[in-house]
Amino acid sequence: MAYIVIPGWNPNEIVSLPLVMFPEVQRKEVVAGARFFVKVNTGADHQDELYFSDFELIEKPRGDYAKFLSS
Repeated sequence: MAYIVIPGWNPNEIVSLPLVMFPEVQRKEVVAGARFFVKVNTGADHQDELYFSDFELIEKPRGDYAKFLSS
C-alpha cells in the first residue's frame, strides 16, 4: 500500500492506494517521500469514488521549497 495525500481533493485526508494501481515499471519508485503527478478526479465526494491515471514520478523538492514543505 501507498499512503498518499491529494492536495487538490482533501489535503487533510490520507488515502490508501494499493501498489497495483501504479504502473508496474514505477512500483519500485514508490518509496517514502516519493512524489508523483497523477490525474485524479478531484470532484469525487468520497475516497472510494477516486480514480487515478497517468502516474509520473517527479524530482524530490530541494532547497527552500523542501524546507517549506517539511514545515
